[in-house]
Amino acid sequence: MTRFDRLDICEAHYLLELEWNSSGWLQERPSNTRRMEATHVQLERIHFKPALNLGWEELSDNARNIYLDAAISFGLIKSSTDLCFECGEWKDSQGCACEGDEE
Repeated sequence: MTRFDRLDICEAHYLLELEWNSSGWLQERPSNTRRMEATHVQLERIHFKPALNLGWEELSDNARNIYLDAAISFGLIKSSTDLCFECGEWKDSQGCACEGDEE
């Protein structure tokens, strides 16, 4: 379950665009198409400055859930089970690289 947290929302959408952009912007996001501008432009407008090392590992659990919910709603992935919540790697038919590494 996700909770409203502005930083988590900004980080999740920033990373989503960074990883899924086409020609510099996330075309599947309705407001990007409507405004004809990228997510990062909208984030700059509200003075959001991402950490230089922002990646899946740095996202909070809430931000990860926001990322997954958005990716599903934009049609980028079919289900949250397509992505490993722990390492951020895409799963294939055998699972992900971090599964089974626990000792």
